[in-house]
Amino acid sequence: MKNQENKSSAELIKENEVLQGKIKELEKSEEQFRLIAENTSDVITLQTFDMKSSYTYVSPSAKALAGYEPEELLGKSCFDIIHPEDKKVLFPLLKKFIAYKLKNLITGKESTITETIEFRIKDKSGKWIYVQSTGNNVGNQLLFVTRDITERKKSEDTLKQSEKNYRDIFNNATDAIYIQDRKGCFLDVNQGAMDMYGYPKEFFLGKTPEFLSAPEKNDLKKIAGFVEDAFNDKPREYDFWGIRKNGEVFPKIVRSQKGVFMGKEVVVTLALDITERKKAEEEIRKLSKVAETTPDAIVISDMEGKIEYVNRGLLTLGGFKDDSLLIGKSIFMFSNEEGEKQLKEKIIPTILSKGKWEGELPVKRIDGSIYPADFVCTVILDEDGKPKYLLSNFRDITNRKKTEAELRESEQRFRDMANLLPQIIYETDINGNLTFVNKQAFDSFGYSQDEYENGINVLNALIPKDIERAKENMQNILYGKEIGNPEYTALRKDGSTFPILIYASPIFIDNRPVGLRGIIVDITERKQAEEKLQRKEKQLRQVIDTVPHMIFAKDRNGRFIMTNKTVADGCATTQENMVGKTHPELLGATPEQYEAYLNDDREVIDSGEIKFIPEEDYTYPDGHKAIMETTKIPFTSAGIPAVLGISIDITKRKQAEEALKESEAKYRLLADNSTDIIWQTDLKLVFTYVSPSIKNIFGYSVEEWIGSRLSQHASRKEFIKITKKALYAIKHYKKFKHITFNTIMLRKDGTEIPVEITGKLLKNKKGLPIGLQGTTSDTTERTKAENELKKYREHLEELVKERTNELEEKNKELEHYNKLFEGREFRIKELRDKVKELENKNK
Repeated sequence: MKNQENKSSAELIKENEVLQGKIKELEKSEEQFRLIAENTSDVITLQTFDMKSSYTYVSPSAKALAGYEPEELLGKSCFDIIHPEDKKVLFPLLKKFIAYKLKNLITGKESTITETIEFRIKDKSGKWIYVQSTGNNVGNQLLFVTRDITERKKSEDTLKQSEKNYRDIFNNATDAIYIQDRKGCFLDVNQGAMDMYGYPKEFFLGKTPEFLSAPEKNDLKKIAGFVEDAFNDKPREYDFWGIRKNGEVFPKIVRSQKGVFMGKEVVVTLALDITERKKAEEEIRKLSKVAETTPDAIVISDMEGKIEYVNRGLLTLGGFKDDSLLIGKSIFMFSNEEGEKQLKEKIIPTILSKGKWEGELPVKRIDGSIYPADFVCTVILDEDGKPKYLLSNFRDITNRKKTEAELRESEQRFRDMANLLPQIIYETDINGNLTFVNKQAFDSFGYSQDEYENGINVLNALIPKDIERAKENMQNILYGKEIGNPEYTALRKDGSTFPILIYASPIFIDNRPVGLRGIIVDITERKQAEEKLQRKEKQLRQVIDTVPHMIFAKDRNGRFIMTNKTVADGCATTQENMVGKTHPELLGATPEQYEAYLNDDREVIDSGEIKFIPEEDYTYPDGHKAIMETTKIPFTSAGIPAVLGISIDITKRKQAEEALKESEAKYRLLADNSTDIIWQTDLKLVFTYVSPSIKNIFGYSVEEWIGSRLSQHASRKEFIKITKKALYAIKHYKKFKHITFNTIMLRKDGTEIPVEITGKLLKNKKGLPIGLQGTTSDTTERTKAENELKKYREHLEELVKERTNELEEKNKELEHYNKLFEGREFRIKELRDKVKELENKNK
């Protein structure tokens, strides 16, 4: 027992020594952190982990950045110095950090996230400055590293760029950015990488830098070590020779550091093509140590103003080809009369007395044009401390001037735009009295300008039962609390009402809230749209339930989340009863079928891609089998990955397809054995099909004929005749049925052949013409028979003509005899009458 106690004491002493060592390491680490924090130009702060976010530590650099002593900020909320319009940037960030911290508490894991944002803060003098802040969660506090980016903001080229809240660096960076795993394999690349090498993204994924390396130009083993170092929190920078898709070898500088991508630790690598820089370095070695690459103009002159040196920046700005026209000349050559007067009377005396002058001056180019420039002029002293040279550094601020003018115009334009916006823009004092409204407010609420100027409280625009809630929300907003975007019922002057959404944020002056600024949105149409959407949803459900196809949704375990009525009817159950059940429980599917269904479902869920299954066996509950055509689509239900499926019973269609194949085989047999030519063309009269009988009639093989044009097989005259008929059929496709006509075509050997063509239109499913089809018959024998018949008819006509002439002659003779006979017949009748008369007398 005693030995055990001695052993425990020894262990305690050892543990104490280890603890003391860790304390010393912690103290040393803390001292290093303090040295960094106190000597960096960036401001380092620690803040509480809540929506007020008060400062618990502020580095001394806060004095240089914003004029505050650290003690002035300790205990205060960061929102006290943040521009009111930019608080909406910080609030979501704090919410994100808090949510992440809660997640860590729930999971028991300690991890950090890093976020970088830009916003405005008020310095001690009351001026707003732009800063960039990188935040991270450290234990129970937030760590922010903040730097002044005001100058960067001022230099932004356009108003649109200045109004953006953030820039998607990864997708828009011109430099190449790679995301690599520990082995160096590319997980993702940006457009810059694709442009740099000329390969699509798919080429990079899964490969290592070896595939981009110029042969025998890089130590790949060493580069792999750099990637490993970066993954172990040792950022690396190194040169790399790459080879583009076109074979061009080029140098680049690569910077690799650890990062997080898709929740995993990765190496983030930035690659910069330094082809031009390599060339410039060769040139820089030959030049002086003066910054030749700066875009600013640099001029060194003696104290009399005689130029001794100019840099490339001045040559560029001034339009000079080289410095031969400048060396030895006076600096006054860059000034107009106004600038020269300022130099002599004000600037040079100031430089001589104070050693430096800063300001704006007009500068003259070689062509005489003038541009405004920002100047910094200093004196360079000799070894004795006496003025020896004048150093002038200036830059063209034409664009900045233009931007400033545009910003002024933009401010006025946005004020005017407020009156053009369809939403209501408003501002109130701390008591809710309106201090500004746009034109839409008058149109929406019915008040006049005079009534507004006499004073209207924003609460008067709400129905009575919403006023107390609105008052409470206004107070919460003024004190920095998040309330969301509440809905109210607005009250017009005439007593009518309409639903609205109010977006509001506090207005700060000297770090204290003095009122509210926001937007009121009439959501009448949205409310109506929501009601319409609900009706549409109900209608859609009715439509889905009436669709004869099976529509369903399942989770990863194959359990039904939703089905339409067709599925439920097919299972002889209700839709409600199907939810939560699997195929075997409902459909009596075999284990093999269920396994196949489940594998397909999980493949779609995991890949996130649609899967089309053209045919799969399906067994109905009553035992009869069917063939289904199924489409499975990635789907999310209540935030859970799932699969949405549409199954169509194609059993009858498959049977019809088999019957169609049999019919097509019969048709093919008929076409292949037909003595007439069966053909098809497109709308340009190019043959797309022809039966084998083409060989017997025209002498061409099927292969020779298909793809040829009708114009190749007829004379110009006959081609025009056939084309007119085809165009007529296409133009009148709605009423056209078929046509049969005779024409002359050409055999392969060039001889002519009479044919009879019967044709009709080919149409698509929409009834539009897509080509022509028909038959062509050899009418050579028929033509011969017709010619013989024609000759026989002509001969018969001659015989008829001769017989007719004979008959005409005979008729003339008969007419003569008839005339004679008519007179004699009359005398005979007269004699008979006399005889009869005598006979009667004799009686």
